Amino acid sequence: MGDMDEHLGGRLRVAVSNEDMLEPWQRDRPWLAPLVIPFACVRDQQSVAAETARAELGLPERARLALFFDTHPGKDPEVVFRAFANLPEWQLVVAGNGAAQPYRA
Repeated sequence: MGDMDEHLGGRLRVAVSNEDMLEPWQRDRPWLAPLVIPFACVRDQQSVAAETARAELGLPERARLALFFDTHPGKDPEVVFRAFANLPEWQLVVAGNGAAQPYRA
């Protein structure tokens, strides 16, 4: 698993889009080594090459990825988090303001 093993979060990587969102993670879960990656809103930015995208986002090179963005009444985050706890070959990427609070809980 490479350098992800160094962190007490194991396969978990917390990335937020700005410093304001970073502070609660650093305060509540500093061992997860949260970081800021400017990925929200509209940005004029060069495309990231597919072969380097995972490295730039701090994601494992070979893990299967599943994306969980925000929440709405039809989503049950608790079910998703429990399911992925039993799927070690997968990396769940949780993103968006609506997804952070259910994950912390």
